[in-house]
Amino acid sequence: MTDRSAQVRFLNPDCDLAALATGNPSLIQLAPFKLNGTPQADGSPKNILITGANGFLGTHVIQQLLARDDVQGIYCFIRDKKGKPAEQRLQDSMADYGLSAACTDPRVHYLPTSFTDLNFGLSKDYYQGLCDRIDMVFHFASDTDYQLGYGDFRYNFALKNLEILTFCNTGRPKSVHYVCSTIAALFDVPSALDRRDIWWHSGYSKTKWINSYIYREAARHGIQASVYKPPYIVGSTELGIDPGYHYSYWRMIIELMRIRTVWEGEFFQVIPVDILSRVIIANAFSGEPKSEMVPTLPTICTDEIADILGCEVVGFDRFMNRAEQGFRKTERIMLEDLDYESILNTNLMPMGVDDAIMAAMPSYADVLQRGLQQPDIQRWVRKVRPERALMV
Repeated sequence: MTDRSAQVRFLNPDCDLAALATGNPSLIQLAPFKLNGTPQADGSPKNILITGANGFLGTHVIQQLLARDDVQGIYCFIRDKKGKPAEQRLQDSMADYGLSAACTDPRVHYLPTSFTDLNFGLSKDYYQGLCDRIDMVFHFASDTDYQLGYGDFRYNFALKNLEILTFCNTGRPKSVHYVCSTIAALFDVPSALDRRDIWWHSGYSKTKWINSYIYREAARHGIQASVYKPPYIVGSTELGIDPGYHYSYWRMIIELMRIRTVWEGEFFQVIPVDILSRVIIANAFSGEPKSEMVPTLPTICTDEIADILGCEVVGFDRFMNRAEQGFRKTERIMLEDLDYESILNTNLMPMGVDDAIMAAMPSYADVLQRGLQQPDIQRWVRKVRPERALMV
């Protein structure tokens, strides 16, 4: 099992809580550990372990990985559920997003456990075998409940990163690729930590902030760790299919169309899921992965999309007055946490993305129009603005 000298742990067991209490991320420090080496950049076929494999991003990454000849194995944490085998669950998820990769591919291996369990819930021998076999870890799993506090996320989605890092430092040296979010940038302004745990300032967002510094600290200690900070992840450039109205992004879009109003200035950034997948995979297989990347479409202003939404552009205060009166009661929770400064603070400049990928980025208008074509979004458009349904 794990050599204790290779174990990754906090120098102070509660340093994450101290960082949140003070707004000082430098308090997040790892205790000294023995570095097991660096991953081999020899071009040999790779074995990849994926958390969140059955999710929106995970399915698209698997689709792209299976198209590569230098992928030897993909190991996914997916359990059988309600009589449906893991393989079928992944295939169904991929079909939901219009993906066609065959989950019967012999390179796909299913782990009927959870990464949150001790040693991933695996037997001693299987865990050690995985330590010796895996080359890369893609860590996508998260809970996106925006009304919980950090304490609700801490054990499974913050502290468990230390076990993932220990796994990367045991047996074969591994790179780890953690998908964070631009939303973590909110808390680089310490006063944001005093905000109520809801929507943007929720425990989910604080967890992303803490984790970004955990992986930055791991990289400082020599582990090959990469952090990706995408904004809202939306449907692919070809199909535009994503979780739809489940996303707060699309619920906000529908409410803007309902009140026929949008604020003046910058709008939320997005990144199509296939482009994000391409960025992650290209970086992981590059031999010298960058430690931090911000893959995003360039920032746009609301006047560039107002015609698509059929909205008048007004000042932010006037927008809030209309929204407080016109948003559905169930969606007004978003307004409790919405301010223009937060939008500006989370709209980051693209960073680290290859020029060829940036050049291939679609326009925001194209992404928006394609996403609006999703059946469940169209149902809402017909409810709130039936005259716009055919237009979008």
